[in-house]
Amino acid sequence: DALRRRIAGASLARAVVQQDNATPCPLAIYTGMSCEAADVSAVAAPPQWCGGAVHAAYDTCVSNAIQLASHPLHEAMELGSALWSLTAEASAWQMCLLSVLAVVTVRQYFRWVMWTGLAAAFLAGQLIFVAWQMAMIALSVLCVSLLNIASKVWYVLESTSRWYRGGSISRRVALRRTLQAAGPWVEWAAAARELDSLDGKDAWRAEPPPNCDRIGAATTQLKSARESNDLQALMRLLSSMLVRDYEQTNSLALHTECRVGSKEAVERLHDELAAAVKHLAGAPCASLSYRERLQLFERASVCIGHTALCLSGGGSLAMYHLGVVQALIEAGTMPRIVSGTSGGAIVAGVLAVNTDQEMLSDIIQRDIAVRYLPDRWFPPLPQLLYNSVVLGSLVDNDVFARCTRRYYGDTTFEEAYRKTGRVVNINISSSSQGGSGARTALLLNALTAPHVLVRSAVHCSCSLPTVMKATTLLAKDPETGEIKPYAGEGNTGSAPQWIDGSFTQDIPRDRLSELFHVTQTIVSQVNPHVVLTMKRHKGRATNSAFRRIESALSADVIYRLQDGYAPSLVSVR
Repeated sequence: DALRRRIAGASLARAVVQQDNATPCPLAIYTGMSCEAADVSAVAAPPQWCGGAVHAAYDTCVSNAIQLASHPLHEAMELGSALWSLTAEASAWQMCLLSVLAVVTVRQYFRWVMWTGLAAAFLAGQLIFVAWQMAMIALSVLCVSLLNIASKVWYVLESTSRWYRGGSISRRVALRRTLQAAGPWVEWAAAARELDSLDGKDAWRAEPPPNCDRIGAATTQLKSARESNDLQALMRLLSSMLVRDYEQTNSLALHTECRVGSKEAVERLHDELAAAVKHLAGAPCASLSYRERLQLFERASVCIGHTALCLSGGGSLAMYHLGVVQALIEAGTMPRIVSGTSGGAIVAGVLAVNTDQEMLSDIIQRDIAVRYLPDRWFPPLPQLLYNSVVLGSLVDNDVFARCTRRYYGDTTFEEAYRKTGRVVNINISSSSQGGSGARTALLLNALTAPHVLVRSAVHCSCSLPTVMKATTLLAKDPETGEIKPYAGEGNTGSAPQWIDGSFTQDIPRDRLSELFHVTQTIVSQVNPHVVLTMKRHKGRATNSAFRRIESALSADVIYRLQDGYAPSLVSVR
């Protein structure tokens, strides 16, 4: 009614409706009224009659527009088509009327139209953003690939130049053969150092490392305090320097550029630290008691942590662990903490019951794997096939148990620790899965299982399904010496069965850290498939232009994948 009054007040009723007798009234297109029904004639209709017709048509239009909210969308489209037809033949008052109808229609569907438009705009923006990110990622990847190719070409040219300037190629070939056939570590290190020198690494060694001023000052202070026998000053210096990665001297970039050794400044600092510790431990001084020195070394042990040798699984390839053990023993750097899983448990068990001298003189020999024939770790191929058909597993459990007894006897973890002083850990897994669907891991050592037999732990850790059947642990009664199945300390129930420790964790770093404060691991990995997932370190102590550009482009790709496109596909450590 308010709209009708406004239209009437504007004297729109004085408009003249023009039509011929053969053409229906434009208003009838929407109202469904004929010209006769509206009392509108072609020429002679008086203005008041025309106004009455307009009022009648207006009432019908407004009524239909109000009901439009409950109509389907296609009826609204029909209304729009009708309104468009009206505009072609409408006069001024009709145009105003049609505008009112359009406003009413849009008002009814405004929220619908607004959200549809916003969704379309948002989707278009997302598509444009994704296309831009993918284009930038492709460009960065292309640039990184080109840089890698350029760096390899540069490396080939530089190596060729060094070879040309460095002397005979035959000498390099001979040194490489020496590296392949070297026996003790000293022989390998000498050949590697000479080969590094021919490759031009001496210049790199002489270059100052990062934090060179602080490293040089620390070396000078240590040397001055040691030579002047100032033990108090030496203690103060060592208390702050005996930490892991002092002044970033353990950075991988400082120890992967050459085959052996690092920068000269870093090597001088390490040598001076070792000399200072030896001097402080053995120098007589009335003003500094041995108890104070011992307290310093105990604090340093906590700060530095312990190093563990971790021997992976790998079946018969685990025998290659003995070469790593030999090199560490000969260099005097064999860790006291050792872990072994599956095939690595065989070597770890040997380390548990033999001293360093026994390892070199008796164990690390060519006949060690077949010394107790016919008992052997793995039978020949015909026997494997026979066992697979008859027993359902490749290796007979009784034969394997007899072989472990030949090598380890009935020694427990506690007895082995008392003999060798080594903390040997063997990882095993439960044969059954718990309620969460995960297997239980158990790390056996002199602390967690002191009375368990080493041979039974090795047997369980090697019990890979289809290769050997699951087996139980054996323990020795500390009072009677009786050997019986082990169900756990204080547990009198039935003993559970255990399988290969690799099912839960091949290298139990976390558990070693919890039990023995292990902060550094030496991993001997012989599983061939690990090569496919290993990431080669590409760091360099000298930050070249190639390296800086490559790092920036790689960081850009990772950022775009994480933040802009697929954050769940990329993780940065």
